[in-house]
Amino acid sequence: MGRDILQHHRSRVQTRISNLFGAAVLVCVASFGSIKVAHAAPDARADSIRVDGRVVFVDARVQFDSLIRSSKTGRQGRALRQVFSRNDIRKEPVQWQVASFVGMGKGPLEGPRWDQWTGQYDWSHALSLRQGWTLLSSPILKQRGWEATFGGQMQVLAQQLGGANVAQFPDSVIGFIPAAQDEAWSAVTYKRYSNGIETDTIAMEVRRNTVIAATFELGFDFSHRLGWRLQMHAGGMVNSQASHRLEIEAPALDGVPWHRRSVEAWRLMPLASFKFGKVLGDSNNWRLAAHGVVQIMPKSIQNRWVGIGIDVFRISRTKSGSYR
Repeated sequence: MGRDILQHHRSRVQTRISNLFGAAVLVCVASFGSIKVAHAAPDARADSIRVDGRVVFVDARVQFDSLIRSSKTGRQGRALRQVFSRNDIRKEPVQWQVASFVGMGKGPLEGPRWDQWTGQYDWSHALSLRQGWTLLSSPILKQRGWEATFGGQMQVLAQQLGGANVAQFPDSVIGFIPAAQDEAWSAVTYKRYSNGIETDTIAMEVRRNTVIAATFELGFDFSHRLGWRLQMHAGGMVNSQASHRLEIEAPALDGVPWHRRSVEAWRLMPLASFKFGKVLGDSNNWRLAAHGVVQIMPKSIQNRWVGIGIDVFRISRTKSGSYR
């Protein structure tokens, strides 16, 4: 009987020692951050075990950041892929375009436009080459009969800018009078003599300065099944030589009659162009189209051009074998 009591006592002691040893091991592991003892963070999800009457919390939270994805981001991505799904990527035929423009802007001038003073408009002629790279498939556009292509355009411009030879301006000039319907623009002179004051008007002559420029643009070309075409491009322009524009003033005794505004050569300037046209007809796998165009050049001597042009390009073949 005494022996059984002794063995039972030893068994209880061994069990208690084993439990204490296990708790100590868990506490040591918790100190390295895998198990948290007694107090878990308020926002942590924890499991707990009880060892010898003591509660030990085990942080069993597992988070995969790489798998977290916002539902909003997913919707935006699906919408973007729907609008511009690159399922039909191909190189579009090269388009050749010629156009003529008339200047309708005032450029750096603070007063009236050059043509409002002198009756002389700026002219420009352009030869451009456009290459489409990617056909953008959009169910929304297709439902309305449109097809969109992203591409680039290079252009060579010969700009004929109006101007005047300042050597013809009299030393006594105090300002200018704009051109009338039957009269050229003229300079007003002012001279003071001992017996009085003399004023006079002298007709002025204009001349043109040709400036060669090159442009490069990127943008979108929209084609409709009924033949309508819309192009929107933006890029930069570089002049091969300096360009000048005279800002002339109305007559004033105490004013400066004219100023020179200049743009230096090889300066990179922003450019945006908008074209809207219609296919005229097809002949031997070639297509002819006409368009109206507006070009915006904010930093140029002439900052707004309006013109018309002709497009010539080969008709591209679709997957079904037909032409479009």
